[in-house]
Amino acid sequence: MKRSWTAISSACVAAAVGSAVLIATNGGHASAQDAYTDAHAQAALVKAAVASGDSSVTHGQWVRVTRGIADALTSGASVGVENSEDVVLVEARGNFIATYAHPPYGAPLPTGTDMTLILDPISGQVLDYGLSHAAVDLSSVGVVHRF
Repeated sequence: MKRSWTAISSACVAAAVGSAVLIATNGGHASAQDAYTDAHAQAALVKAAVASGDSSVTHGQWVRVTRGIADALTSGASVGVENSEDVVLVEARGNFIATYAHPPYGAPLPTGTDMTLILDPISGQVLDYGLSHAAVDLSSVGVVHRF
């Protein structure tokens, strides 16, 4: 099934979201790395949600994948195995507006009920951002972590 996504340049997202702030968490995670990723994912998600008009979003889920798999899952394209860079794919449900999009003159800003972020697993920097009206099945590509 082909998904309709609103792509926004990583520069706009970086301006809107900023760098992720590490939030101290412990919560019985399987590893210190998972707790670290939880913190980056939650911080980036909350900032992106606020920038996209939904300040009520505080929980989501994430999975470790390659950039090619993340791109394929979020765009509906065939899996792009050529990009093996490790990333974290984050997803949340809410009511979002792509406030930094540049639609054609007179067209409304894109909206979505599902937000995905692709993060650098080391820095937590947002590499890509998308909105859709259909959820991504993270369990189809790896172990899903919820925060």
